[in-house]
Formats: sequence, structure tokens, C-alpha cells
Amino acid sequence: MTDLPGLQATWDNLGKEDPYWAVLSDPERRHNQWDHDEFMATGRRHVEAVSGWLAGLDLELGGRVLDFGCGLGRLSNALAETGCQVVGVDIAPSMVEQAKAMSRFPERTEFVAYDGRALPFPDASFDGVLSLIVLQHIPPLPKVASLLELVRVVRPGGVLVLQLPSHRTSPVPVPEGCRAGLEVLSAPTRLRPGQQAAVRVRVSNLSEHSWHFSPNLQLGNHWLAGGATVVSDDGRTPLPMSGVPAGQSAVVTLTVTAPAEPGDYELELDLVLEQVAWFHGLGSATVRVPVEVSAQVAQPVAPAAAEEVVDEAPLVEPDPSGIEMFPLPAELFRTLLEHVGCRVVRLVADELGGPEWSSYTAVVQRLY
Repeated sequence: MTDLPGLQATWDNLGKEDPYWAVLSDPERRHNQWDHDEFMATGRRHVEAVSGWLAGLDLELGGRVLDFGCGLGRLSNALAETGCQVVGVDIAPSMVEQAKAMSRFPERTEFVAYDGRALPFPDASFDGVLSLIVLQHIPPLPKVASLLELVRVVRPGGVLVLQLPSHRTSPVPVPEGCRAGLEVLSAPTRLRPGQQAAVRVRVSNLSEHSWHFSPNLQLGNHWLAGGATVVSDDGRTPLPMSGVPAGQSAVVTLTVTAPAEPGDYELELDLVLEQVAWFHGLGSATVRVPVEVSAQVAQPVAPAAAEEVVDEAPLVEPDPSGIEMFPLPAELFRTLLEHVGCRVVRLVADELGGPEWSSYTAVVQRLY
């Protein structure tokens, strides 16, 4: 689910059919089995935990706080109980209406529905932001836009506490999922010793299992001479964050480094699941490209063309409810937030993504 109207419709329907479970997806509480008071108590526990982390860092969310993805107001009410003025915002109108009706602190809480694009608030209008179990369900491009919007509405010096999954703990079926088709779209034919060059490859998932994003699943290469491997490990590049569903393809660019000795070589490309296996060892075919390595090569290798843009795809097999998970690696999160004038004060490992996901909660401060 990548279109915002479709995403909004999914969560609005969940808000009408099974709102408590949509927020906290305990399999034993599906079909409206959550007790209201027990559900709201989880919000107090989460807010207490966040307040404890912040106190240890000499930080606080402040007096005016945005609860991003407020759902039924689970965290909003817990924040208001501490004395904060809270605005909860959500993409699902059905959730917002119920949050208004359930509010225990109407004088300190406000609930707003929006369309998933620009937040309907002025720049620097909040002291802090809290968002747990929300950003993980937003596809990659809208997720980045949401992060930028959250930074925009927090004042300089303000704090954001944001939870996200980083990667699956078991990302790829082995060996059933390890069958790939590799097509070289562009590659050098001559290189100088030690010269780097870009190789563009279309990677197709020929298995019956979706490849979910994992930093451990990468395209790599070897160098062969006379049929024997002379460089067993060279370049690496990950597959797209959107993953590669069964039967689909993605185009990636791999940087390779020519061997140090001149000669005639073959550049062999293969997928690798780090610390598990190369796909070739599990029966998948590799592809080889002849490359002459010579000190006489005078012209630099032309840069690779821009990568193709491939359609985003779900990172997990869709749940019948329409709920999907979209991770963001912690280092990519850190780089993005630092690029827009924030400092990532701490990343706290958590279990909010569920047992299949490695998840973290980030404490972020906007610097300017």
C-alpha cells in the first residue's frame, strides 16, 4: 500500500471495525477483545518509559506535544495526565472521532484528522513530538516526508521521540528463497589495476518467497582468472528498501574494484546472504562478464547511468487487515535527521515492532 488515499482508507476501515487491535495488534485481542482500561494503561506505561529515558538525558517533551498517529488517544491521554497540552493527529478520521469521544482530559487534548501529506500546523509550533508504533506502517517515501514534517513543526531545541523497525530478524527464507536471475545492464570491459567502476544489474526474484529488505541480503562479486577464483569478495550493494517480491525485479548499481595484477579476468556476480551463503552455493545461477585489466587503459570508465526507479512493493506479505511493515535502518534514519539540523541523542532498542523485527526508539533534538 503506497498511495496515501489507499493508506487512509485502510486505517479508517480498521478504526471502524477493530480499532484497539489496529493500534496494538495482539493476536489474542483481535475482533474487539481488548479491554478499554487495560488498553489505555499501556499508554501510561509507554509514556512513563519515555519520560524516564528523557530525564536521564536531561531532556523533556515540553509543555505542548504532538502525538503523531494518535489512534484512539492512548498516548495523548497519558501525556495530558502529566500536565502537557497535547494535539493528536491521525490519518484515519474514524480513529480521531473516537479519540475525541474517549478523551479523559478534553481541556488539554485536541484531536485532528489529516490527509497524510503536510501536517496542518505552523512551523515550530510544538515543544516535542511522540510517535510509537506508527511510522513503521508508513511506506518509504511518505515516511521520509512525515519525518521532515515532524522536524518542521518542532521548535529549535525541541525533542522528538520516534519508534521504527530497522530490519527483519529473519529476512529471507533459506534455501527456498535463494534463486535469483541476474542481467548485466552495463559493465566495463577494460580497467586499470585497482580501478573502481560501476556495474548496473537487474536482479530478479525467481523464487516463490518475497525478499524483504535486509542489510544482510546484497549483490556482490568475485574475480576469476582461468576459471579459478582469485578475489573471493569484492563489492557489495543492498537491494532496495522496498524489497523484491516473488516474480519481480529491481535494478541496483554495484561498485567493483579491479584486481591489482594485469590480466584477463571474469567478473562474477551473485547474491549473498551475509554469514549464511552465496546463492550459487544453493543452486542459483551467477553471471560472468569478461574484463581486461591492463596498465595501458588510459580513459576513465564512464559513470553508470542513473538507476531505474522501480515500483515500491510491500516488505511483507500483506496481512488480510491491510497492515504492512516498512523498516528504516537506524543509520539511514540518523543520517537523514542529522542532515536536516537535528542530533540523534540516543537509539533505544525496543520490542514495539513485534518478534519478527529489530526495532528502535530514537530520541532526537532539533538544533536549529
